[in-house]
Amino acid sequence: MVASADSKKEIVVWDTVSREVKKSRMVYHSARVLDVAWAPDGKHVASASLDSNVIVWPLTSSGRFDAQRAHVG
Repeated sequence: MVASADSKKEIVVWDTVSREVKKSRMVYHSARVLDVAWAPDGKHVASASLDSNVIVWPLTSSGRFDAQRAHVG
């Protein structure tokens, strides 16, 4: 599996074998997404954006965890 962010600020999870989208419509950020990372359990993806938010997305259900404002300064 691979997680990516596109120009529309959407996080997408792809199956690398079948090349199918496994999870999409993960949109919340108001600015460009700078990074995505997998949780050690493989069941969550975190996204970080220029809007100073980090969001943890569960891959086994819909929705998102609360956005957390990143430390600034």
